[in-house]
Amino acid sequence: MNSKPTLLLLVGVAIFATVPLPRTADAGCAEYLIKWTAYSGAPPTVLPGSYPPTNTFQLLERTEHSGGCPRYRDTRPTRDELTVIARNSAGGELWRVHTVDPRIVRAEHLPQPSTIYHRSLVEFTVPVPSEMSVHRLEFYDALPFGDAMGLSTLGELITP
Repeated sequence: MNSKPTLLLLVGVAIFATVPLPRTADAGCAEYLIKWTAYSGAPPTVLPGSYPPTNTFQLLERTEHSGGCPRYRDTRPTRDELTVIARNSAGGELWRVHTVDPRIVRAEHLPQPSTIYHRSLVEFTVPVPSEMSVHRLEFYDALPFGDAMGLSTLGELITP
């Protein structure tokens, strides 16, 4: 009987570590809706590397929400995430966030289970605190570099 609560506690700890921290109460949060054309002229899903990437980003919408933006406990990128950096007009970093790579689709069928495909065209949101004067959003892919993860530039978007 003691093993069940212990197991639930361990699972709960693992789940808790992956969720965002509570929003801050004072500041608003702007969500940028981004359209990403990862592979122009390609079918809806492709194997990574089978088509040349175009990586064009377009701002579709910016919406304001009350409350702060979510903050995450782990600031290190993982292989299945994008890193988005908001910069001011002088190029200074204002905000950094990791988000699940919206291109990724995992095929869980035969003959090649766990094959990773990319969507050619996706839309996703990026949260940034409203009080920040964002001039540019930069998008990075996480790449393994020995025991660490490095960042590879995908593209950028100048915000109005």
